[in-house]
Amino acid sequence: PPPPDYTQPRYWAALPVRRDAADVVPENDPFGDRQASAPVDVFYIHPTTYRDGDFWNQPLDDAKTNDWTDESVVARQAAVFNACCRVFAPRYRQVASAGVYAPPAMKAADAYEFAWGDVRSAFLHYMKHWNKGRPFIIAGHSQGAGLTNLWLEEFGGDKKLRRQLVAV
Repeated sequence: PPPPDYTQPRYWAALPVRRDAADVVPENDPFGDRQASAPVDVFYIHPTTYRDGDFWNQPLDDAKTNDWTDESVVARQAAVFNACCRVFAPRYRQVASAGVYAPPAMKAADAYEFAWGDVRSAFLHYMKHWNKGRPFIIAGHSQGAGLTNLWLEEFGGDKKLRRQLVAV
Protein backbone atom coordinates (compact mmCIF):
# COMPACT_ATOMS: atom_id res chain seq x y z
CA PRO A 1 0.00 0.00 0.00
CA PRO A 2 1.19 3.59 -0.56
CA PRO A 3 2.91 5.30 2.38
CA PRO A 4 1.08 7.68 4.71
CA ASP A 5 1.67 11.41 4.55
CA TYR A 6 1.69 12.44 8.20
CA THR A 7 1.17 16.10 7.32
CA GLN A 8 -2.43 15.08 6.54
CA PRO A 9 -4.72 14.55 9.55
CA ARG A 10 -6.41 11.54 7.91
CA TYR A 11 -3.25 9.54 8.61
CA TRP A 12 -3.72 10.01 12.34
CA ALA A 13 -6.26 8.03 14.38
CA ALA A 14 -5.95 10.67 17.10
CA LEU A 15 -4.73 14.26 17.24
CA PRO A 16 -5.35 16.59 20.17
CA VAL A 17 -6.50 19.43 17.91
CA ARG A 18 -9.61 17.66 16.59
CA ARG A 19 -12.54 15.62 17.85
CA ASP A 20 -11.77 11.88 17.60
CA ALA A 21 -11.98 8.58 19.48
CA ALA A 22 -9.20 9.58 21.89
CA ASP A 23 -11.55 12.20 23.36
CA VAL A 24 -13.87 9.59 24.85
CA VAL A 25 -14.34 9.76 28.62
CA PRO A 26 -16.17 7.20 30.74
CA GLU A 27 -19.50 8.08 32.31
CA ASN A 28 -19.02 9.81 35.68
CA ASP A 29 -15.34 10.43 34.96
CA PRO A 30 -14.13 13.08 37.43
CA PHE A 31 -11.35 14.37 35.15
CA GLY A 32 -12.66 14.60 31.59
CA ASP A 33 -10.69 15.26 28.44
CA ARG A 34 -7.91 17.68 29.38
CA GLN A 35 -5.82 17.50 26.23
CA ALA A 36 -6.03 21.27 25.71
CA SER A 37 -4.11 21.91 28.94
CA ALA A 38 -2.17 18.65 29.30
CA PRO A 39 1.49 19.04 30.33
CA VAL A 40 2.56 15.75 28.66
CA ASP A 41 2.03 14.07 25.28
CA VAL A 42 1.45 10.40 24.56
CA PHE A 43 2.48 8.80 21.29
CA TYR A 44 0.23 5.75 21.11
CA ILE A 45 0.87 2.79 18.76
CA HIS A 46 -2.26 0.71 18.35
CA PRO A 47 -2.46 -3.11 18.24
CA THR A 48 -3.38 -5.30 15.29
CA THR A 49 -6.81 -4.51 13.92
CA TYR A 50 -6.30 -5.47 10.26
CA ARG A 51 -7.92 -8.88 9.74
CA ASP A 52 -8.03 -9.05 5.94
CA GLY A 53 -5.82 -11.57 4.19
CA ASP A 54 -5.27 -9.72 0.93
CA PHE A 55 -2.06 -7.97 2.00
CA TRP A 56 0.70 -8.43 4.57
CA ASN A 57 0.19 -4.78 5.57
CA GLN A 58 -3.00 -2.74 5.85
CA PRO A 59 -3.87 -0.31 3.08
CA LEU A 60 -4.59 2.94 4.94
CA ASP A 61 -7.68 3.66 2.86
CA ASP A 62 -9.36 0.59 4.41
CA ALA A 63 -12.25 2.40 6.12
CA LYS A 64 -13.57 -0.74 7.87
CA THR A 65 -10.25 -1.35 9.63
CA ASN A 66 -9.75 2.35 10.42
CA ASP A 67 -13.23 2.60 11.94
CA TRP A 68 -12.66 -0.52 14.05
CA THR A 69 -9.25 0.80 15.14
CA ASP A 70 -10.88 4.02 16.30
CA GLU A 71 -13.95 2.50 17.95
CA SER A 72 -12.44 -0.59 19.53
CA VAL A 73 -8.90 0.47 20.31
CA VAL A 74 -8.28 4.22 20.32
CA ALA A 75 -11.48 4.90 22.28
CA ARG A 76 -10.65 2.20 24.86
CA GLN A 77 -6.88 2.39 25.09
CA ALA A 78 -5.49 5.71 23.82
CA ALA A 79 -8.34 7.67 25.42
CA VAL A 80 -7.22 6.61 28.91
CA PHE A 81 -4.46 9.20 28.54
CA ASN A 82 -6.68 12.18 27.67
CA ALA A 83 -6.93 13.46 31.26
CA CYS A 84 -3.15 13.89 31.48
CA CYS A 85 -1.82 13.99 27.94
CA ARG A 86 -2.30 15.23 24.43
CA VAL A 87 -2.91 12.05 22.40
CA PHE A 88 -1.11 11.41 19.11
CA ALA A 89 -1.93 8.05 17.46
CA PRO A 90 -0.75 7.45 13.91
CA ARG A 91 -2.39 5.19 11.40
CA TYR A 92 0.27 2.90 10.00
CA ARG A 93 0.48 0.06 7.54
CA GLN A 94 0.16 -2.50 10.31
CA VAL A 95 0.91 -6.17 9.83
CA ALA A 96 -2.19 -8.24 9.11
CA SER A 97 -3.36 -10.56 11.89
CA ALA A 98 -2.23 -13.56 9.80
CA GLY A 99 1.30 -12.12 9.83
CA VAL A 100 1.29 -12.01 13.62
CA TYR A 101 0.95 -15.80 13.68
CA ALA A 102 2.90 -16.64 10.53
CA PRO A 103 5.81 -19.08 10.82
CA PRO A 104 9.28 -17.53 10.37
CA ALA A 105 9.62 -19.02 6.88
CA MET A 106 6.79 -16.74 5.69
CA LYS A 107 8.99 -13.64 6.19
CA ALA A 108 6.50 -11.71 8.28
CA ALA A 109 9.52 -9.84 9.65
CA ASP A 110 9.58 -7.85 6.40
CA ALA A 111 6.00 -6.75 7.06
CA TYR A 112 6.97 -5.60 10.57
CA GLU A 113 9.86 -3.57 9.17
CA PHE A 114 7.38 -1.98 6.78
CA ALA A 115 5.04 -1.10 9.69
CA TRP A 116 7.96 0.20 11.75
CA GLY A 117 8.94 2.53 8.90
CA ASP A 118 5.53 4.21 9.16
CA VAL A 119 5.58 4.48 12.95
CA ARG A 120 9.12 5.88 12.82
CA SER A 121 8.05 8.48 10.22
CA ALA A 122 5.02 9.44 12.31
CA PHE A 123 7.15 9.84 15.42
CA LEU A 124 9.69 12.01 13.61
CA HIS A 125 6.85 14.13 12.21
CA TYR A 126 5.37 14.47 15.71
CA MET A 127 8.73 15.52 17.14
CA LYS A 128 9.39 18.07 14.39
CA HIS A 129 5.95 19.68 14.24
CA TRP A 130 4.15 19.18 17.54
CA ASN A 131 6.41 18.18 20.41
CA LYS A 132 8.32 21.47 20.88
CA GLY A 133 10.39 20.07 23.78
CA ARG A 134 7.42 18.72 25.74
CA PRO A 135 7.66 15.59 27.91
CA PHE A 136 6.15 12.52 26.27
CA ILE A 137 5.13 8.91 26.81
CA ILE A 138 5.49 6.13 24.25
CA ALA A 139 2.64 3.62 24.63
CA GLY A 140 1.68 0.59 22.59
CA HIS A 141 -0.28 -2.62 22.85
CA SER A 142 0.31 -5.98 21.15
CA GLN A 143 1.77 -5.18 17.69
CA GLY A 144 2.12 -1.62 18.98
CA ALA A 145 4.18 -2.90 21.93
CA GLY A 146 6.49 -4.72 19.54
CA LEU A 147 6.92 -1.50 17.58
CA THR A 148 7.54 0.30 20.87
CA ASN A 149 10.48 -2.08 21.37
CA LEU A 150 11.83 -0.97 18.00
CA TRP A 151 11.37 2.64 19.13
CA LEU A 152 13.50 1.86 22.19
CA GLU A 153 16.18 0.21 20.06
CA GLU A 154 16.46 3.20 17.73
CA PHE A 155 15.69 6.19 19.94
CA GLY A 156 16.15 4.94 23.51
CA GLY A 157 19.82 5.95 23.64
CA ASP A 158 19.22 9.52 22.45
CA LYS A 159 20.11 11.71 25.45
CA LYS A 160 17.90 14.62 24.38
CA LEU A 161 14.88 12.35 23.96
CA ARG A 162 15.63 10.56 27.24
CA ARG A 163 15.34 13.91 29.08
CA GLN A 164 11.84 14.38 27.65
CA LEU A 165 10.73 10.76 27.97
CA VAL A 166 8.37 10.16 30.90
CA ALA A 167 7.69 6.46 30.33
CA VAL A 168 7.56 3.69 27.72
